[in-house]
Amino acid sequence: MEKEIKKIQESLEIVAKTTAYILENMATKEDLKNLATKEDLSNVKSEIHDMRMDFKSFRNDTEDSIKEIKNDTTDLADTVMHQDKRIEKLENKVFA
Repeated sequence: MEKEIKKIQESLEIVAKTTAYILENMATKEDLKNLATKEDLSNVKSEIHDMRMDFKSFRNDTEDSIKEIKNDTTDLADTVMHQDKRIEKLENKVFA
């Protein structure tokens, strides 16, 4: 009988330790209020999608602007070269 009582006491100690651990680590209602809901996550997902679309649009606009700048630079270089040739011809006429 003494052995049985000792086993029961050991079992009760294990149950008490387990219960204490659960109570110490268990989330409270207040903790759960701070967790995101499915609706919160859906809203975040939607916002991220919108941001990605805005970024993609910005990237495309930037790429288009860079292409325009390259074209303008090429046109400007051609104009400068053409003007340089005209100036050289005029100098030859004036100083010849």
